[in-house]
Amino acid sequence: MAQEKAARAQQLAQEKAAREQRLVEEKAAWEQKLARREAEWDRSQREWEKQYQALTAVVDRTSRGIDGLNGRWGKFVENFVEPAVVRLFQARGIPVTETAQRVKQTRGEFAMEIDILAENGDVAVAVEVKSHLTQDAVDEFLGNLVNFKRAFPKYQAYQIY
Repeated sequence: MAQEKAARAQQLAQEKAAREQRLVEEKAAWEQKLARREAEWDRSQREWEKQYQALTAVVDRTSRGIDGLNGRWGKFVENFVEPAVVRLFQARGIPVTETAQRVKQTRGEFAMEIDILAENGDVAVAVEVKSHLTQDAVDEFLGNLVNFKRAFPKYQAYQIY
């Protein structure tokens, strides 16, 4: 019986040692797997960062291109509208005879740009040209127009439309 107990204890010790060895091996395998996944994550993160930077550069170039097109589009629309301004306002009884585009003035705190300014000596019409008109744009223009005579004192005595 003592021999059986000793054999059983030895068997249990061997099984325990085998389990512990398996656990050590499994732990090592998991640590290797984790290290591989961390390395893959780091590589993936670096690749994503490169792609993000490349995309950001493309977006920046595209935005600059669109801004350039918007500026040219705005000038195109202004050039398209300007020839009709005198005729249209005269047809409505506003006696303007000349126009100027992109009239700018900075006077103290008042800085203003008028897309098209039509006048005749005592009447001036400030025209804001928009390829896409919104109520907000109209409200903003009307708000800015309040300061027109301060920004352009030359027109103090003019009737402004």
